[in-house]
Amino acid sequence: MVNQRQTTQESDRSYLAADAVEVSYYTDPLCCWSWAMAPAWDRLTVQLAKHLKVCHKMGGLLPSWKHFEDVAHSINRPSQMGPEWMCAAELSGATINSQVWITDPPASSYPACIAVKYVQLQSEDFAEAFLHLLRKAVMVDGKNISKTGVL
Repeated sequence: MVNQRQTTQESDRSYLAADAVEVSYYTDPLCCWSWAMAPAWDRLTVQLAKHLKVCHKMGGLLPSWKHFEDVAHSINRPSQMGPEWMCAAELSGATINSQVWITDPPASSYPACIAVKYVQLQSEDFAEAFLHLLRKAVMVDGKNISKTGVL
């Protein structure tokens, strides 16, 4: 005779497996809007942890300033990125230090994106923590995360 508790646990497991959703989350450590929405994203992933599988995709939004142009925001050089970050800070309430675009502008977001994916090969949990640390380093501390020493 099968015990009721065991049957309930088995049905819960099959329900969770059938009810799980896989989400591809596109982000970039250098994206101010990703930093601004991080608290909401974190709440969502915690609330839906049993039903959500997240696959992080690094956007590589800034290959280099030679190959970058944001026509919608009239940005094609580092000093023009600061106002976009100030806008993100004002609209979201997030702490964002835009001075990095004047003092030591990142040349590319590729090194940080590659570093996150490399850490992800070692551990999903560490990759999420590392992504957060990279974002904090650039957004709050104003560090150039395209530099190997900062990574």
